[in-house]
Amino acid sequence: MKRVIKSVHVIPMGMANAFLIEGDDGLTLIDAGYPNKEAAVLAAIRALGRSPDQLKHLIFTHGHPDHIGSGAAIVRETGARTYMHPLDIPIAESGGPFRPMTPAPGPLG
Repeated sequence: MKRVIKSVHVIPMGMANAFLIEGDDGLTLIDAGYPNKEAAVLAAIRALGRSPDQLKHLIFTHGHPDHIGSGAAIVRETGARTYMHPLDIPIAESGGPFRPMTPAPGPLG
């Protein structure tokens, strides 16, 4: 885990990252990484001298497996409340199929 700015830390999770934010009402996690990456999140929480039950919010930026894969395991361990776009809820609940990973139109295409 590495501090980005005061109260914001990046958690490297292989090919994806998560961000842990310390707030007045507890901890917030942005994204959950691929499946089986929950240990990295729990270790980061403990490295801050906090306990897993202090994770109150888990925000998913979108419903791809590198962002929601460990979400269920993290929620089971912490009891965190989850937030995601309503169109991604069926994907998260069923485990797929995932939307195609295609580039958006524009200069990068």
